[in-house]
Amino acid sequence: MLNNVVARARAGDLDACSRLVQATQVMVYAVALGVLRDPDMARDATQEAYLRAFRRLADLEEPGAFLSWLRRIVITVASSMRQARRTTLLRLDDVPIVPVLDEAETSWSEGQRQLLAGALLTLTGSERRLCDRRYHGHWSTARLAK
Repeated sequence: MLNNVVARARAGDLDACSRLVQATQVMVYAVALGVLRDPDMARDATQEAYLRAFRRLADLEEPGAFLSWLRRIVITVASSMRQARRTTLLRLDDVPIVPVLDEAETSWSEGQRQLLAGALLTLTGSERRLCDRRYHGHWSTARLAK
């Protein structure tokens, strides 16, 4: 029965697409939640997975493989979202001296530069880009937020 619905959805039947969502939404959400461990993000991943699946439904050669194909899409989407939100945290004990210039200082000491370089290496690529744009590019907070 599901194979027939998949075939109709591939042919552009919107009612069939709706029936596929109804038949699989519990499984899709459960898989996303299992990967992300965050209900809000799992809902977002569910929506994104359905968007990807329906855009590429014509690529599915065997309607009987729909469930495993959809599950793979959900895992890929959720894994990408999990990786995108990953942050690196430093324990305060790991950085005994915080490299900060105060009002009395006008330049960095060599020790401060080394500490700062070490701290920057713990940031993700996107976090480093934000710091670079803020402090070297003099971007405003509003511009960075966009």
